[in-house]
Amino acid sequence: MLALGALQALTMGSGDAPPQTPPAAAPSRAEPGRPPEATAPSVTPAKPETKGQADKGAAEASKPSIPDPQTTQAIPADPAPARQRAGTPPRVTGMAGFAGDLGGLPADLAKLKQHALDGDGLAVWELAMREAEGRGLNRDLALSAKLFEKLAAAGYAPAQYKLGGQYEKGAGLVRDLAQAKLWYGRAAEQGHARSMHNLAVIYAENPAAGGKPDYASAASWFRQGAEHGVRDSQYNLGVLYAKGLGVGQDLVQSYGWFAAAAAQGDDDAGKKRDEVGAKLSPTDLANAKSIATAFKVRKLDPAVNDAPVIAEAAGAVTLLGAPTPNPYAFTPVGRKGV
Repeated sequence: MLALGALQALTMGSGDAPPQTPPAAAPSRAEPGRPPEATAPSVTPAKPETKGQADKGAAEASKPSIPDPQTTQAIPADPAPARQRAGTPPRVTGMAGFAGDLGGLPADLAKLKQHALDGDGLAVWELAMREAEGRGLNRDLALSAKLFEKLAAAGYAPAQYKLGGQYEKGAGLVRDLAQAKLWYGRAAEQGHARSMHNLAVIYAENPAAGGKPDYASAASWFRQGAEHGVRDSQYNLGVLYAKGLGVGQDLVQSYGWFAAAAAQGDDDAGKKRDEVGAKLSPTDLANAKSIATAFKVRKLDPAVNDAPVIAEAAGAVTLLGAPTPNPYAFTPVGRKGV
């Protein structure tokens, strides 16, 4: 049996298939991710070992020869820089109540503060990011969480993702995986790729009601992340197909997803791809390579995936079409944080 490495944290991946089944396209839940338009590689099922899932993998996951997978872990880092103008955060109501919380801001942020208190979503986002990073002021993760929550409640996916991350890590508030799943889920449903991945990681790494990880849900979200170009989701999905966890064991599918991750520079994925390829018949290997070559990433919605940066020019808050840096200095658990 293949001894595959730990799962990486990101999104998508369900489906079961016997030898020679192309990777099924992810359920249309949301479209986040990194790369351009794409369709998941179709792979003919073969029989490898993948990293956990719970659907059909319940029985298979219990096999002593198949150890539980370990996922890489949440995605705090933003993917590739956005090339398109990020979506403008929505206006926020009830910000007047934050006057006390924002009372200690430096004088040079007075205009930004006033815009935020007036409900300008862009200003609220910028202050939340500054509080989370400690950029130009004393870092306050509790306050950043409160600000992100105002935007998250208004439906802003980047803020839902950030809030989910703080709940997952217990940064600035009590760690609560149920809340992390809630907010990652809301962002993922809108097409936020990193949220898809992180949501899948939570499903794969934490026991569900039955006492075992929900690999089926993990695979489903890993697949969506994978189809949208999230490299670690592609790797994890390859593991799940190799192990038959949450999806039917399918080495052709596994090869295809490892190949997709390897094409993005993941050396470990390249090794796993070759390990799986060595188990395939010449016909299945040729099919797997063809599928890997044909794979194209699904297009992401920049308004959902790219967070804006603001600048104060001539007293006005203006939108800049560039993503903000990672607001948390989180150390990812596992080999690949996102």
